[in-house]
Amino acid sequence: MISFYSQNTLAARALIETFEQYQIEIVLFDDFEKMLSQTADLYLFDELTPNQYETTKGKTEPCFYLQHVGNDNENVIIKPFKPLYLLSKIYPTLICTTKGEEIKIKDYILNPKKNTLTAGDSVISLTSKETQVLFFLSQNATGLSKDDLLSTVWGYGIEITTHTLETHIYKLRNKLEQTNIEILLMGDKYTIA
Repeated sequence: MISFYSQNTLAARALIETFEQYQIEIVLFDDFEKMLSQTADLYLFDELTPNQYETTKGKTEPCFYLQHVGNDNENVIIKPFKPLYLLSKIYPTLICTTKGEEIKIKDYILNPKKNTLTAGDSVISLTSKETQVLFFLSQNATGLSKDDLLSTVWGYGIEITTHTLETHIYKLRNKLEQTNIEILLMGDKYTIA
């Protein structure tokens, strides 16, 4: 379930209708504090004040922000946007966090809600995109192509030329050096070995 905070009821209703077409449960709040007190799989915030934004940093669940200006947060969606674009951005995170608390990958446990990979006392912190890459690779034994990962994790179309995936894979491989988990490129597909 998505909890959605917005003061713009008309625009919020349009987004809600789009999400409901895809059987995604979304609850609208116009009271910021009330929304934060509710449990959700994902939080969606529309135009927060700086103080409200700081308050959301304490949430362990994924948070996405709809804003007219961007910052260095990968979960900021710049307005204006089409509802399906927003859906493509948050859907991978939503699937990842609602699929289950923990996913076993070799000797490690991937926790999508906490963005961590653990084994015993060893904890590796991941970004949400690194978590999603590991999650989707772990769910596809035959591997995923670059285009599959770009569309599934980032919502990009196949016509996009980018080095986003390679950059994330490079950084993720560096974090995984101390583990027995490897991300390999076999032909045109990435796999976990």
